[in-house]
Amino acid sequence: MKTEQPLALESSGINIIDDVNDIESVKKVVDSGPESLESLESIESTICPVDEFRNEFIKSHKMLSKYEHDDIFLERMLLFFRGDINKTLKALCDYINIVQNHANFFIWPDMEHIMEQDVVLVSNLRLPDGRAIGYGKVGNWLPDKLTLVDIARFALATSDAEMIDKELVVHGFDLIIDVKGLSWWQIPHLTIGMLRLLHDYHKLFGHIVHEVHVVNESYWLNIAYNIVKPFLLEEFRKKIHFHGNGFTKLHERYSTSVLPPEYGGTYTGEYSTKVNAERHAKLRHITENRWNAYKQKK
Repeated sequence: MKTEQPLALESSGINIIDDVNDIESVKKVVDSGPESLESLESIESTICPVDEFRNEFIKSHKMLSKYEHDDIFLERMLLFFRGDINKTLKALCDYINIVQNHANFFIWPDMEHIMEQDVVLVSNLRLPDGRAIGYGKVGNWLPDKLTLVDIARFALATSDAEMIDKELVVHGFDLIIDVKGLSWWQIPHLTIGMLRLLHDYHKLFGHIVHEVHVVNESYWLNIAYNIVKPFLLEEFRKKIHFHGNGFTKLHERYSTSVLPPEYGGTYTGEYSTKVNAERHAKLRHITENRWNAYKQKK
């Protein structure tokens, strides 16, 4: 497995918000489904400017004043928490604690190798309410080629990198998890450390995921879910829907135009996890700077 080298940027990696905003998000809004009750523009008009937030709140904060924070992350956190200063400050502290407590997971992975496995995919479509749709292809996961640590690192890297997409930060996404092919010998790869990370991260950012639809589940999935279930917040558990081998309920929720053929849909387009590789490469430097800064206990 080849090792990727950090991408050198002319900027220091602290304030390159203009550099990355010029990478267009590859997305197309489909024409079916309800529209969002809140627009990005209306939310942006109410949040505190980044410079003001930094100067008036970060610099006077006992913990946060000890760290450098890039403009992208601060702005997106303000968006995510709808401009609530106290929630944003607490979330920043919680995020730093997560990075420190799970430092082994906050390492940039071999993105190309992981994407070749087609285990985690994100459609480049957006629903009318702004949501993206992500796909987890558990059946494609081969532990001898891709560890769960690799997948966790990939998820963390892409979630941080995709924060450049303001619409995604504001409107979130749905997940369709295909567990066809899941076998018992894969389940022991779940570690306590990984489940704790899952719990902590969902506690902080869990409401960015609106719905989780599990398809093609089997007996082994029930065992795996019962293992993971205690680590999931009740609010998140309520978002999970099981469909078995039938997709009638899935079609009631989504237009077939956004679903791939294996789920009775017609979508055969590209997925942004691959299309947005350029964005991820450009954001790697700033993301690694952020992680490395936050790993230092002060």
